[in-house]
Amino acid sequence: YQGLREDLADDPRTAAVRRVVFASRMDHMGWREKLNFALMHNMQDGHWLPWFQQDKQNRKLHRRYLKFKQVLARGRNFPPEITLSVDDVAAIVYSYGRSGPPLPIPLTHRNLASNALQLRHWLPESRPGAERFLAQQPLSLAYGLTGLLHLGVYLGATLILIPETHIPQLLKTIKKLQPTYFPTTPPIIQQLAHTPGVRKFGLASIRVCAVGGAPLPLEIREMFEKITRGRLVEAYGLAEASPAVIAMPLAGRRQSGVVGLPLPDTEAKIVDVDSGATLPPEKVGELWVRGPQVFAGYDGTSERSAVATAKILNDGWLATGDIASMDENGFFTLIERKENMLLRNGQRIFPRQIEDILYEHPAIALARVKREQDAQGNVNLRAVVTLHRNLSTNEEELMKYCTKRLPQGVLPDSIVIENTDT
Repeated sequence: YQGLREDLADDPRTAAVRRVVFASRMDHMGWREKLNFALMHNMQDGHWLPWFQQDKQNRKLHRRYLKFKQVLARGRNFPPEITLSVDDVAAIVYSYGRSGPPLPIPLTHRNLASNALQLRHWLPESRPGAERFLAQQPLSLAYGLTGLLHLGVYLGATLILIPETHIPQLLKTIKKLQPTYFPTTPPIIQQLAHTPGVRKFGLASIRVCAVGGAPLPLEIREMFEKITRGRLVEAYGLAEASPAVIAMPLAGRRQSGVVGLPLPDTEAKIVDVDSGATLPPEKVGELWVRGPQVFAGYDGTSERSAVATAKILNDGWLATGDIASMDENGFFTLIERKENMLLRNGQRIFPRQIEDILYEHPAIALARVKREQDAQGNVNLRAVVTLHRNLSTNEEELMKYCTKRLPQGVLPDSIVIENTDT
């Protein structure tokens, strides 16, 4: 009901409760959502509400309060009049990945069905009726909605639902239920790859692992593939595109940071950050995408929704806000979020550049670069690294290592070593 709350907050029109229907499904509404459906007494058809105690004794319901069975009985006399089209809204998700408060993203039946079909063709060797999807991602987000629920239904797959991402429990579930397809995120892959004794949980059943949301270091990918003997590939998407738009083919070449080729019936291009002009291959700019899975604009009547829509949509092209490049063969490489780009002495700097170099150091297990602002308002880049067990180095040595491999203007301002990886 978070989406309902945000949708109402984004809409200046008022809302009021006209009729309350009692149904046992209220058990699943969740007390944290504070919709005031606190339960006092069980009935055969539903529950009593605390503000409805005056009718509790005589079991007579006010005309504004119905039992669910009554609603069903009345509805049998009214045949449904369905006038839906493929361009009607099927679901509303939210733009949690973008800066600022989330915006409502209406996705149509065309958007969602197209994306499920595109993903089906991306998995040509999938076995309808025989696959087992490990659903670790929430189905309420676009990633889980399309990549798990819709694709799973399309393939007749078994969905293994994971209520919480707790690594020990996740491993026990993998060992017991033997999933074959696992869409997830880099942090989960990193935790699994570095879990002591992970091989004993039988991860070899996983044939395909699709990773999105952030670049995955080459070392982590290779480590995970040795454990599973399956194929781990990077993919790219965003909620405004239902969400998948680019993915690496399951066979063929791979390279760190390369997220792949556009999905079927999807166009992608790199444009200049300032002018919006289309750039040739090998040039760095903002990634724009277009296809049947791309939404038509943010929902809501607020000025903020209208401004945000105008900012990212241009003749069907969706400005993703991600900095990327395309090579001569049409493969796309993600570099950084546009908002993370730092301009220093006229030179564009991306934290990802520093992280990639640090990951090449044999002693480093994990690396991340943070933006920090000092008292004078200057933005500094601080690299935080975790070392492999039984390997050592120091901040001075790592800074020298970066100096040899990075341009002077791209160097981190400081490097900090955290606890050794266990």
